[in-house]
Amino acid sequence: MRQEILNQKVLHANETTFKVLNDKDRQKSYMWLFSTCKYSEHAIHIFKFGPSRSGSVPREFLENYTGYLHSDGFSGYNNLPGMTMIACLAQIRRKLYDARPKNYSSKSVTLCNALFALDKSLKDLSVTDRYEQRLELLKPKLEKFFEWCASLTAHGNLGTAVNYALN
Repeated sequence: MRQEILNQKVLHANETTFKVLNDKDRQKSYMWLFSTCKYSEHAIHIFKFGPSRSGSVPREFLENYTGYLHSDGFSGYNNLPGMTMIACLAQIRRKLYDARPKNYSSKSVTLCNALFALDKSLKDLSVTDRYEQRLELLKPKLEKFFEWCASLTAHGNLGTAVNYALN
């Protein structure tokens, strides 16, 4: 299964903490998930136990992988050789949403929601047609979104969220 997952063009990765009850030495351990994308021929999800959140876990598991890796921007995925990193717009949206003042409708959240709705309308297309439509319809909107983010002078939580989006 690992070899099959490494043959994919696009993979998703994430990690989460948990407590191993009989492990008295560690307060928390990590479960890493490596998964094929939604449109892959075979759905493959591989969970890998890791005693830490070290980037050595994805580096070892994804050794020789040369496709696209979609993740949440955690630094443990940085500097993985041969891969092209893909940002998670849902993570970006959540950080921007959390940074907005209470009872305030954020332009950034509204823009993200519009992008999600447009992308959802393409779900029934073939991979090739969806790719072409994303280039035509979504790419210009994403470029404007990131240009808007780059134009902001933001501090505090909003500054952190905008920097996350731009990075």
